[in-house]
Amino acid sequence: KLIMKILDFFEQNYFKFGISYLLFFTLYMMTSIIVPLNFFNANSYVTILLSGLGALFGLYNIVVKKALTKTRGIRPLIVLFVVIIISLVVNMKYGYIDNVKDLIVFFVYFFSIYPFISFITKEQANQTLLSVGGVLAVLSTGAVIASLFQFVTFDGYIIESYKGNVFRQGFIDSRLFGVFTDPNIQSVVSLLTITYLGYLQNKVSRPLKVLLYLAIFCNFTYIVLSGSRTALIIISAVFVYIFIVAICKKDRKKQVLNVIMFGLITFGSYHLVYQGSQVILKANTQVITKINQEHKNTGNYKVLATLQRNDTDAKNISNNRFSIWQDAIKFSVKRPIFGYTSGNWEKIAKEIDPDSYIVKKSYRVHNGYLEILFYSGFIALLAFFWYVGKPIIKTIVNELKTNSQNLIIEFILIGLIILGVTNMFISATMYGFSILGLVLHLSISYLNNGYLPQLETKDK
Repeated sequence: KLIMKILDFFEQNYFKFGISYLLFFTLYMMTSIIVPLNFFNANSYVTILLSGLGALFGLYNIVVKKALTKTRGIRPLIVLFVVIIISLVVNMKYGYIDNVKDLIVFFVYFFSIYPFISFITKEQANQTLLSVGGVLAVLSTGAVIASLFQFVTFDGYIIESYKGNVFRQGFIDSRLFGVFTDPNIQSVVSLLTITYLGYLQNKVSRPLKVLLYLAIFCNFTYIVLSGSRTALIIISAVFVYIFIVAICKKDRKKQVLNVIMFGLITFGSYHLVYQGSQVILKANTQVITKINQEHKNTGNYKVLATLQRNDTDAKNISNNRFSIWQDAIKFSVKRPIFGYTSGNWEKIAKEIDPDSYIVKKSYRVHNGYLEILFYSGFIALLAFFWYVGKPIIKTIVNELKTNSQNLIIEFILIGLIILGVTNMFISATMYGFSILGLVLHLSISYLNNGYLPQLETKDK
């Protein structure tokens, strides 16, 4: 009876529990990329709580909600999960602790987070996306403003975080790292923030619009100063997408003209922020030199008076990525079915070719698609493409065919393009909890369980 009462209470408050967990997850992941807030993410009790609640929520979805049969688009995730388990078993002799940790991550992604939207109303699904986006945008913008302050004060230093990792902070080595663990990851988060705020500006009053535009400007400025080339490629890809969409609209000329104007403003603003910042740095060369002399004792302290990166010259334009990808493909060909697992790849690869670049440097793959192929094999990669490709293609085809202007769908599609391009250069959506992984699974779930079912109902 007690168990039934608990289950009834949970069922009655399913949405409240679900959205609370997702907001907790968002907060946890944002604190993992903001170094001064790493203490929250580094707390083992918080991590155990996040994983434990996620596992329980997943079990509830499977056993009570029958998610395996009632949630649309979950079949590729089941295939992916089974393949990952088989890969773990096949490679168990090399160890299993790290692989079991990743298995928990996938269980939470696939069976806790993904099915949630299939069991709530459309209004609640919209509220979920906006709430998660709100937490992400507020934390991102706050940390970006702190980072921009570091730029104007020429503050750069090296710090050891709570997890024992060493991070460059502030403006150092010609890039604005700011208060973040990785400027490339934060640039992607800033792009997602800008997309979210761009959607919101159609929904708020004029005074709030001013705040939104200021937040957009701050995040955009951070992207420029971070020196992230991945972000620049993403911006270009987004413009190609919205240009194609504009061509397919009924009022084609007007739409194409708007996209061209928007593109000119965006890339013009990028150039202005970049050149303006260069002028500020050159005008303060003496101040920066003095700061560097005062901090010689701290070791690798280099506030350079330029935004010109010194790690991406013509000889190494990919910043070592080509060598990493080449090795990942070479190894994947040798174990194409079940891969090397995320926890054991280094031990197995060392047995096969100890002199390979990827083994010597212990590098992650820096490509989300190659990462799946390398860790979990070809079947897993096909399942992933099935999972993300089917709903995205269906949605885009319908949006172009109906000539509709569904703002929340446009906002989601642009977010998915941002993640899709990011995945070509960064490993940050699948193996291990991440804010980008959360956005990916929520977005695909919204398309599969919140948007596409309505279309089928209309067709009937």
